[in-house]
Amino acid sequence: HAIGTPALVDPGLEVRLRRIENKIMSLLVTQSDYTTEKAIRACVGDNTGTGKALRRLVVSQRVDRQGRGGVGDPFHYRASSEGRAFHLANP
Repeated sequence: HAIGTPALVDPGLEVRLRRIENKIMSLLVTQSDYTTEKAIRACVGDNTGTGKALRRLVVSQRVDRQGRGGVGDPFHYRASSEGRAFHLANP
């Protein structure tokens, strides 16, 4: 690697995360209200990739998140209008 060049993400991990992101979006576009991470994990799988994929969807603004996280105010998620349009146009 040249100096200053970041290491590439493991291509296998990237493929897996995109697959999980697609599953999450497929679920969220069917929901009109916010849903919990626990409910999302129950549908798409409860593994380390699920949390990472969910955070990436929030960062990319395809998913809206509300709540502070934690026991008293857990995060709730729903597809953003942009995320919904993008997912439905690119199933």
